[in-house]
Amino acid sequence: MIPWHFGTIIDDIAIDRDSDDTLYWDLEGEANRFAAELLMPSEWVRSIRQEHDSPCDILEHIRIGADVSFDAALIRLNSVLPPGYLYGVLNEDGVVISAGRSVGTLAGRPERGTLLNFDTAFPASAKRWSMPLRGGICGWWYFPREMTLPAADETLSWRELLNEILTDLELDEEISKKIKQSVNAIVSYANSMMSNDLRVNKLAKTAEAIFSASMQRFDSYSKNDPIISEVAAHKLFPIYLALRAKQLALGRRTR
Repeated sequence: MIPWHFGTIIDDIAIDRDSDDTLYWDLEGEANRFAAELLMPSEWVRSIRQEHDSPCDILEHIRIGADVSFDAALIRLNSVLPPGYLYGVLNEDGVVISAGRSVGTLAGRPERGTLLNFDTAFPASAKRWSMPLRGGICGWWYFPREMTLPAADETLSWRELLNEILTDLELDEEISKKIKQSVNAIVSYANSMMSNDLRVNKLAKTAEAIFSASMQRFDSYSKNDPIISEVAAHKLFPIYLALRAKQLALGRRTR
């Protein structure tokens, strides 16, 4: 079997690319999806995944078994993984040259062209794997649907904890107000997205699931907002988030 690369099959179809670029790219996408399923059937890929925990091992089995390029195997694997997986391909200098995430993953994928330390990136991830690739690495991070909540005194108020965190950071009143709004917005968004995912999959809404979703979102926002990063790194933040997640899981608006 000749190694297959995305973007080649459509070249056999006679199309005037300049006259109808939209049609060309629609057909190319359709051809690639057809080729992916033909060479790497979904059920076959999932059967390999059941036998291996590491995405790196799964990739190698797909690439060798289907006789396709690494990139084709990477894209195919990512398309069938459940929510919670991120990957980034880094060059020898640690610069991201490509990245992706499985459908339903709330953590933002690494940004192309940015410098990334694989060992310290996405600290909220529960697992990580890496493999050598073209002088650099291909790294994976995994966020489970649910995360264990840290122990917290149920008599505490999450509002008071958030205020204490912001006070410790010594922010002026106006910035503190904006950061509080941002923190609440991030948690609300994570709660909404997780609730939809749980509803679709007919799973119970739990504080552990909301906590995991929120941690993913804060991991993503922390990369671009130094103050949000400081908030998420505060020793009281996990407790604040656990109490907030419990409140949201119960559907309460107070405390």
